[in-house]
Amino acid sequence: MSGLVLAGTMGCVLFIPGVLLARFIIEWQKSWWIGIDLAVALLMQLVMVVAAVGALRSMKIVRSDWIKISGSLANGTVLFILFWLAYSPVPRKTIGNEMYAKDQLREISWNNAVQYEMQSLAYPDTSSPHLGKVECDYNHLLYLLRPNPEHGYDLAYRPVVSDTSVPGCKVDTSYIIAARPVAYRSTGIRSFLVDRSKQGQRWPQVHSIRIHFTSEDRPATVSDPAEDVELFTHRPN
Repeated sequence: MSGLVLAGTMGCVLFIPGVLLARFIIEWQKSWWIGIDLAVALLMQLVMVVAAVGALRSMKIVRSDWIKISGSLANGTVLFILFWLAYSPVPRKTIGNEMYAKDQLREISWNNAVQYEMQSLAYPDTSSPHLGKVECDYNHLLYLLRPNPEHGYDLAYRPVVSDTSVPGCKVDTSYIIAARPVAYRSTGIRSFLVDRSKQGQRWPQVHSIRIHFTSEDRPATVSDPAEDVELFTHRPN
């Protein structure tokens, strides 16, 4: 009796996770043979539930046996909750790529905040060469903007160039950073945008940035939803 109850419980509880896994495989992996295997497994679960219920209906269940039945129901519920907490409808590689893109946006913003303080309220400019001037070479910013196909995102830095120079270097009054997946739905789903088109704040006031994002196959805009991301792990005094 306990075995029949456990079979019926597990067949019911694991049916929905099985459907979600089959959908995940079909949508992301394009692997037809794994999808067929999961479909057969789902059919077997339905057969197991029907057989267990039919056998239990022919048995007389006394009150003391309901304790065993309750234990089987509790085991099935715990397994379902664990699956629901661990399951992600998006591949982990895609999630990792999106986290990398957001980290790069934060790192670039942090780099610019430092330069903003050092260059008398101006951001570094990368739109043209600086004729070998060491003080005008923003190598770290260029390093952060380098193409990195391994992480599946392209970064674009669009400066608003100032007419003045500090000190003798071309600088930006504001900037916009965009991040888009190299291959939509393959290397990433969301596109990101950091808009610093307004005059920036001095370092002590710069605590976070707003990262706009969209899940559509297009660049993100300032009208898209946004989340605040801490710019500094340890805020300066």
